[in-house]
Amino acid sequence: MKTISVETYKRLISVGLKADAYTLDEILEMLPKSIKCHYFIRRKDKEFATYLLNIDYCIYEYKWLCHICLRDDADILIEFAHENPAESAGKLLIWCIKNGHVKVEDLNNENNQC
Repeated sequence: MKTISVETYKRLISVGLKADAYTLDEILEMLPKSIKCHYFIRRKDKEFATYLLNIDYCIYEYKWLCHICLRDDADILIEFAHENPAESAGKLLIWCIKNGHVKVEDLNNENNQC
């Protein structure tokens, strides 16, 4: 079972997530499956687009890529790469929390409903 590093764990706690031993499956459940963001067309027009969560293994870097992008890895909004898929997903979760795409209160409440 893949878990996050102590450093990433501490960062999750520092952004307000309750203490727990987070595995890849748990982090994937907390990540948003999509994000609505501004998308610039021809650098003038601004409209909303839906970015999707995507996780791939990069055979060239031997790392797991966890990113949020438009269709088929085009127009990547944010990406984290690591040998451990839980680590790259954990870093993406921290980014999502800091940027308001995931609410810590909702995650903490969901974790307490077991």
